[in-house]
Amino acid sequence: MGEDYPYYVTRGFGPDFVRQEGWLCDRDAGGQILRHPDGRPRLACLCGAVVEGKPDRTQPCFTEGGSFWTNDMTELLRSTPPSAAGIGMRDSCHRQGYQSVGLVPLRAQGETYGLIHLNSRASERFTAEQIASYEGLAAEVAAAAATPIEKQRAG
Repeated sequence: MGEDYPYYVTRGFGPDFVRQEGWLCDRDAGGQILRHPDGRPRLACLCGAVVEGKPDRTQPCFTEGGSFWTNDMTELLRSTPPSAAGIGMRDSCHRQGYQSVGLVPLRAQGETYGLIHLNSRASERFTAEQIASYEGLAAEVAAAAATPIEKQRAG
């Protein structure tokens, strides 16, 4: 929606979580979007880092495809604070009790359309194979979003 990335579909997230975390842009006290020096909106938290394509893919919690995932958010935050990687955390997922978190970008042709956000309060919820499957799904969804409607109808 405009310059932000609101949730379009949610399942399992409570209304308070969706209301608090339904936007990725950092905002000032007056609600205005904060910006990078080049004018781009500044995106918050790990979701924003994934959308912006900024994750350090050498870290084990990031995939080569740019996704983030962990099965133990508490331990991850204890051992590797995101601030060490230059990521400002809201910490809402962790405060809401989510231990397993997966963030998969919807990206095609150099454009990011959003992300698939997966959370579970249970630890050890995801496998590398599951995240790879979600990356494949996300690539298909993003490719469809990148294809003009006229071309889809003709195909």
